[in-house]
Amino acid sequence: MKKFFGAIVIHDFSESIKSFDRHYNPSSFVGLQAFSPNAVDCSFDIRPYYDLGDAIDSQGWDALDRDISDYDSDGDDVLDTIRDWTYAIGHQFVMDPEQTFMYESRTFFGQGNPEVYQIPNNMLSDVQSNYGDPVGIVNDFQLTINFNTSMDANTEPNIEIIAQGAAKPVVPSGGSWQSTVLENDTYVTPDIALTSDMAGILHVNVSGARNNMGIGMAPVVRAYQFTLDAIPPANPAINISFMCNSALVSWEGYVAPEDIGEFRIYRETAPFSTVEGLTPIASVDKTVRAYETDSLEPDVTYYVAVIAVDAVGNIDPDVVPQEFLLTGFLCLDKNFYNLTDGNDAATIILNNVALNTDPGTIQNVDVTAISDSDTSGIIITLTETNIDTGVFTTAASGTQLGFSLDASDDANDLIKVADGDTITVTFTDSSMQSMIDKAVIDTSPPVTTFQSSGDFYVSEGNNYAPLSFTYSFSAEDTYSGIERIEYSVDESSYSAFTEPFALESEGLHVISYRAMDTAGNWEEAKTISVNVDNTPPNPPADLAGEQVDLQINLIWTANSEADLHGYNVYRDGIKVNDALIISTNYSNTITSGKTYLYNVTAVDRVNNESNFSNVFTILAAGMAPVITSPVGGTALVDTEVTVRGTSESGSVVEIFVNGISQGTTVATSTGYFSLSGVQISAGINSITAVATSTYGAVSPSSEVVTIPLDPRPQSPAGLTANPGDTVINISWNVNQETDLAGYFIYRDNEILSYDILTTTPYTDTMLINGKEYSYTVTAADSNGSESLFTSTIDVLPVAGPGWEIP
Repeated sequence: MKKFFGAIVIHDFSESIKSFDRHYNPSSFVGLQAFSPNAVDCSFDIRPYYDLGDAIDSQGWDALDRDISDYDSDGDDVLDTIRDWTYAIGHQFVMDPEQTFMYESRTFFGQGNPEVYQIPNNMLSDVQSNYGDPVGIVNDFQLTINFNTSMDANTEPNIEIIAQGAAKPVVPSGGSWQSTVLENDTYVTPDIALTSDMAGILHVNVSGARNNMGIGMAPVVRAYQFTLDAIPPANPAINISFMCNSALVSWEGYVAPEDIGEFRIYRETAPFSTVEGLTPIASVDKTVRAYETDSLEPDVTYYVAVIAVDAVGNIDPDVVPQEFLLTGFLCLDKNFYNLTDGNDAATIILNNVALNTDPGTIQNVDVTAISDSDTSGIIITLTETNIDTGVFTTAASGTQLGFSLDASDDANDLIKVADGDTITVTFTDSSMQSMIDKAVIDTSPPVTTFQSSGDFYVSEGNNYAPLSFTYSFSAEDTYSGIERIEYSVDESSYSAFTEPFALESEGLHVISYRAMDTAGNWEEAKTISVNVDNTPPNPPADLAGEQVDLQINLIWTANSEADLHGYNVYRDGIKVNDALIISTNYSNTITSGKTYLYNVTAVDRVNNESNFSNVFTILAAGMAPVITSPVGGTALVDTEVTVRGTSESGSVVEIFVNGISQGTTVATSTGYFSLSGVQISAGINSITAVATSTYGAVSPSSEVVTIPLDPRPQSPAGLTANPGDTVINISWNVNQETDLAGYFIYRDNEILSYDILTTTPYTDTMLINGKEYSYTVTAADSNGSESLFTSTIDVLPVAGPGWEIP
């Protein structure tokens, strides 16, 4: 069962902790209860801790070093009296920012007095880092601690990082306070070093900070959690194939881990076993499985390696690079051919000194050319450019590789192609060493897209924009890619597009644009018309307002412009509305005691904004508090009450009874206030409240709450009992209260009759001789208020002489 004694809740564990009976009564426990309407019971049941009572006797609070690990915030298996204890309370009580609770902790082991603690404010908003999650091994890891109130910049928070690894990160002192929303509401740590021996899940505990009023924060455990990843991915095995003077490095069979970030390509002309100190020639996306390295030279040995990098930058720097040597190149003169005028011929060049077998003559060699549409292909003869050069080309023989859209033609060195075909030329020497090059047929022009920095206002098919808009283009091409984009304004000469541009004047403008791909295909020019509007609306007129409670209600006269879109409201020069206001009224929350200046602007469909309207100035008046408890008219019997209600956030609320101050309390951020221990006296009590805002404005008095107090009668004095034969006569002194209604008699904790007794003494009959009975008496007044119990008297009825046994 639960017995309620004021605000303290006591739990009876009599059946579960009989092992304490030799020292303690059956209701022994360690318990906590908050003095707040939204707190929950937070008692610690000592049933699992059979020796806890003895330990508390001998060790005090140190006895809580016993398996209470659910609330062990710092991982030391000890429920400490400060940090862990407060953490336990903070996870049981629901607290608003800036709200403070009182709680009481009692030990019921026959010793010690109750200890009263104040739970610090829950000031922490969130914790962020300058890296994502997970993070790799870095030396410049920083934490940003955000608070919801202004903090004392002379007090650094205590920031502790708990690691699963062998080492624990050290958070240096000397961080910086910054002002983001409020003054000194953000703390940034110095650089923190994260090393491989800290790998695993880490969490951040924050405590010790104080706000600018000197109130300490509630310690927050696991305010932030992140993972330190120190395991690099495995490096891929690579294959190398050659095209012209380039090599294609591929790793198609590589199975990447989930956290792969990118690949880095290393190419050197000297052997290496680690990439430390080397600079990669390229970094490619994690989805890529091939890379072409070009500008290679013949008869030079190259060494290539591909390094896998995970999302946080971990790499395995030790590698075995793949070695390769190019003895010659076979190259087409272009990567893309567009068949301009029906036949864009290709020149083929073969560079291989080993083919110069006769230094006294100009020699010829044959290569094979095929396409996706002509897999049979044709044989083309390449002629040496001069005696003993070792360079063979179709240009030297006056022929080139030609393309046909309908059929192959060996005699004229034409192969059949279609848009998007890949053409391939191949040469294999006597040692079966193959050289290859490829190109793509591109006959499709690119497609260009027009973009503006904002959305046009479209009316009757016309595009309207402000002068501030900028314009740009993007283009796509299926095969060869974009070579250039160009544009023209109002039929001027075309210019290359390199960056966004603006139109220079109001009125109608025509923009033309087109693009060319790398193969030389031109897109047909497109046009778009833009009407530039740079004339803002007139300022709104007749701005006025009134205060209702803690809110300003503004109103103004509607603008008449046909392209009006809405309005913005400015308070002290700062816009307060998120979305554009389409009505001619707006309400804004205020703080009493502060002067506010309001203006309104009009905005048209292309976001031209007017000048400010007339200014509306108001000194905000205070709002009277509202008392919600106790409820007026409720008759009370106790001389002490708790007054609760609502008021302006952060205001100081003073409570009065019959015009006499009973103390002050501070309203929370949600406007709730509560003051306990308010004294009332017999008769009628008029309770009122007055609030002083954070800007010093004193509110009107609240509505009066009238509470009648009729004190309960005194417990009857002089209780006596006279036993008889199966009867007991109970008597007591008569109470002196003027509104006394009578008495109630309880036998063995049960009332004998609900009919009130108006006289004394009283005779209890039909009892069992020799059985003990316990009696207590209460007095009751005309309002039904019942006194406390008298002390208990125990009596046994006795038989008369005629009943004695011989």
